[in-house]
Amino acid sequence: MLEDLDAIITSLPGPVVLVGHSLGGYLGLAHALTRPGVLAGLVLVSTGPGFRDPAAREAWNDRVRESMSGYGIEPVAAEIGFHADSMVIDRLTELTLPITMVIGGEDKAYLGANDYMERKLPHASRTTVDGARHYVMRSHPADVATAVRTVTAQLT
Repeated sequence: MLEDLDAIITSLPGPVVLVGHSLGGYLGLAHALTRPGVLAGLVLVSTGPGFRDPAAREAWNDRVRESMSGYGIEPVAAEIGFHADSMVIDRLTELTLPITMVIGGEDKAYLGANDYMERKLPHASRTTVDGARHYVMRSHPADVATAVRTVTAQLT
């Protein structure tokens, strides 16, 4: 999937700020870590850095598998959401590009992950939106737009 991002990013006039929700934000983190200097910034919406503990990672993959089957998504397609390693969480402190995080105050699955990332990324900013859940960009689009402006303002 990172190669797909490469194709999109290289077709755009720079600088590029990746705005990613959930898995999209995780892929943005992975891209920034494996291709330093390509992205100018990241906006992470309801995103986590993955799991260091193999049991926690497998529990996540089980939850993805179960939830996707409820939507009628084929198991092979659900694998897109699986976590295979701990590369992102292990290397998080290497990131120096502008980052802002947006998390819904009711997004129980990702609040702890955002607390962790906030500690590991002291240069990043964070907005917690009261009353919002995982799809904060749907319920509070202005807060997400403000986060994008926060990152892009750092580029000028």
